[in-house]
Amino acid sequence: MYCSRLYVVLAVLPCLWLSGCKDKPREIAVKPRDFPMVTIPAVYTDPQMRAEYLAMHYWDRFDFRDTTGVGSAAKVSEQALVNYIEILSYASYDAASQGLTHLMDLAENDPDVHAFFAFNLERYLYEADSPMHNDELYMPVLAHLLASKKVDDTRKIRLKMLWGYLQKNRPGTPAAEIHYRTASGRQQSLSELRSEYVLLVFHNLGCNACITLIDRITHSAVIHEMQNRQRLRILAIYPDKQLEEWKSHLHEIPPSWLSGYDYNAEIEDNETYILRAIPSVYLLDRNKHVVLRDVSIAAVEGYLGTVE
Repeated sequence: MYCSRLYVVLAVLPCLWLSGCKDKPREIAVKPRDFPMVTIPAVYTDPQMRAEYLAMHYWDRFDFRDTTGVGSAAKVSEQALVNYIEILSYASYDAASQGLTHLMDLAENDPDVHAFFAFNLERYLYEADSPMHNDELYMPVLAHLLASKKVDDTRKIRLKMLWGYLQKNRPGTPAAEIHYRTASGRQQSLSELRSEYVLLVFHNLGCNACITLIDRITHSAVIHEMQNRQRLRILAIYPDKQLEEWKSHLHEIPPSWLSGYDYNAEIEDNETYILRAIPSVYLLDRNKHVVLRDVSIAAVEGYLGTVE
C-alpha cells in the first residue's frame, strides 16, 4: 500500500552517520530521480541542525505551481514527501511542526497540489497502519487545513472530527479511565493498577495481528526484564462485552498479563479511546499519564530501553 521508504538521509545529512547515532537504520542512499534537492550550507554541521534546515528548505526548489508533480510525476513527489517525513524525525518537534506548516502554506499555490499533499500527509502520518504513523506530526497539518480557505466547509466537518480524535489521550495527558471485568467476574479499573509503567494493549477476538503482537511482546527482552523487575504491568483489554466469546480466546493472553473486557462498552459508546486499528498499544507512566499512544512495540522498546 505504501511506497518503500528510500532513505535520503545519507545523501543530505552525511554528518548524521558520523555522529555515532545507533538507532537509525543504515541503508544505501537513494535520491528520488528528478526531485530538485537543495544544498545545505556548510555552516550546518550538527545532524539536528541540518535536519531542521531541511525542515524549512527541503521544498525550496520544488515548483508548487507545476501540477505534473502531482500528476504524471506523482511518484517522485510522493517519494520526496516520504523522505522529508523521515528527515523530520531528526529535528525537534517545533522545527518539524513549523516545516510541515510551511509546506502546506507553499502547497496552497495550486488546489491540486494542495490536495495532493493534504491527502498523502494524512495517509502517512494519520492512518494507523502507516509505517510512518505519527499523530503529533499530523496535528500541525490538520491545524493548517482547518484554517485554510482552500478547504471547503463540508470537508472541514470530517477534519474537525479528526482533530477531536487527536485531542484524546495525547502524550503527557492523563489516560482515560477504563472499567473492566476479569474472567472471574471481578470489576477493576485502570487507575487501580500500581506500577511504574503500564503497557495497555487493546485486542480483538481471533485477531491474527493481535496474536502476532502478543508473541512479539512475549519475546521482547526489554519488556520481559521490566516485568521481572516489577516495573511494568501489561493490561490486555477487549473493548467489547461479548463475554463468552472473549473467554473462549483467553488462552491467547499470557498468564502474566492482566486481562479484562469492557463490560459497559464505555470505550465504544463514549469514544474514550479512538481505536483506528486493532491491536493498539499505549504506554502509561505510574500516574497513568500517556507516554506513548498507539505505537509499535519497537517504539515501546526504544523508550523503555532508555529508562534508568
